Amino acid sequence: MSEKNPIAICDNLCMRSSCQIPIHSAAANFADSYGAHFCGVQGHTLLPLTRQSPTARGTERSTITLKPLAKEVFVCGNPGLIPRREYCLRREIFVTDCATAHVGRFPSLPRRCFAIALALTGVLADVPQASAQAYPTKPVRLIVPYPAGASITAREISNALAQALGQQFVVDHRPGAAATMGHTLVSKSAPDGYTIGIGTTGGLVSGPALLGSRIAYDPLKDFTHIGLATYIYYALFVNASSPAHSVADFIKLAKASPGKLNYSSPGVGTPNHIGGAQLVTLAGIDLLHVPYKGSGLSLSDLIAGTIHLTITGFSSTMPHIKAGRLRVLGVGHTQRIKFAPEVPAVNETVPGYYNTGWWELIAPPGLPKPIVEKLNSIVNKALQSADVAQRFFAVGLEAATSTPQGYTDLIRNDLQAWRKLITEAKISVDSLP
Repeated sequence: MSEKNPIAICDNLCMRSSCQIPIHSAAANFADSYGAHFCGVQGHTLLPLTRQSPTARGTERSTITLKPLAKEVFVCGNPGLIPRREYCLRREIFVTDCATAHVGRFPSLPRRCFAIALALTGVLADVPQASAQAYPTKPVRLIVPYPAGASITAREISNALAQALGQQFVVDHRPGAAATMGHTLVSKSAPDGYTIGIGTTGGLVSGPALLGSRIAYDPLKDFTHIGLATYIYYALFVNASSPAHSVADFIKLAKASPGKLNYSSPGVGTPNHIGGAQLVTLAGIDLLHVPYKGSGLSLSDLIAGTIHLTITGFSSTMPHIKAGRLRVLGVGHTQRIKFAPEVPAVNETVPGYYNTGWWELIAPPGLPKPIVEKLNSIVNKALQSADVAQRFFAVGLEAATSTPQGYTDLIRNDLQAWRKLITEAKISVDSLP
C-alpha cells in the first residue's frame, strides 16, 4: 500500500465491508514513545493485531481498540486537523515491527477521520530515523560480564560513546557463570538502546558451545551484534623458574610426568579452559585442570609455583613478564602477533591449535537499525584512533572494527570451530560456575 495519498486509499478501503491495513512500525513506535493510541467512534473495534518479531520464537499478538466514546468523534491528535471535531492522543499499544490490523465494518465512522488514522502511518514513517538522531536522551547502561577493572575495552568504548553522544554510558559489571550471566541480562533487556553490553568469546562462543540449549539465550538470535572491538590473544604462561622455555619443552615435561602437572583457568567453560583442554588433546598429554574464579588468584599461584601453566591474555601478565616472574611459551592465534612477534604461535608446535578471543558491543534483539549503525560508526571511529590503538597495544590487545553483519558471521564461524574443538577434546560440563 502506498503512503503517498493515504486519504484516497482510505476512501477506497471504507467502501468495503472489511479490509487489512498495514500498520507502519513507525506509528506503533510513536504510540509507545509518546503515550499515544488510536480511538474512534463508539462500538467499532480493530480486531487482534498480529506481528512476527524477527527475533521472537513465535508470533506475538496485540490489540488496538476503538474505545466507546460519548459522542461521535475521532481522537487522533491535533485539534486543528479537521474542523468541528475533537482530537487527542492516549496510550494503547506498543509494536516494534510492521504488522497487519484486521478491520471490521465501520458503518458510521466518517471516512475522513478514518483517513487521518491511516495518514498517521505515513506521516510518522520517519519517526525511527528521527528517534535515532536524537538518541540517547538519557544515560545508557553498558553491561560488562566481568568484575570491575577487568578490561580497558569497556572503558574505551564507554568514553568514546559518551564523548560522541553527550550522555553518560554507565558501566555495570555483572560477572558470573563464565560471562553468561551478563550476556543473559543484555538479551532480556528492552531493545531501546538504553541497555547495551560487552559481548565476549566466553559468553557467545565457549559457554554456548559447551552447554548448548542449557544456556538461557541463543548467541546469534538473541542479540543485536553491533561490532567488533578488540582481539584478545590468549597465550601459554609458566613461572620464570620453570625448566620449560618453549611449548615443546612443556609437552616433553608433561609426557615425562603424566598427570602430575596442572594448568589453571579463570573458570570452567572459559576460552582459557578450552585452550588448555585443546593442548591436552592435540599434544597427547595429561594435565590436571584447576579452575579459579577469575584470573587474579590463578596468576598468584602460578607465580608462587603451585600452578605449572596458565592460559590467559597479555594484559594481566605484562607486569609480571617485565618483572621477570613469568615466561610466555606461545600464543594461541593462527600466526605470530604484532604485539610479541618473537613469541611463536602454539600451532607451530601443535598443529591445529587455536585460541583467540574477542570483545564486541552487543544489544538486545530488535534494536532499531539506525541506532545500530550510529553506535557501530562511533565505536569504529574511536577504535581506529591512533591513541586508542596504542593504549590497547600497550597491554597486548588489538583494536578491531567490523560491520554488524561481519561480526555476526565471525561468531557463527567461531561457534562451529569451537564446538568441533570441544567435541574432540571431550569436554563436558553440567553447568558454568
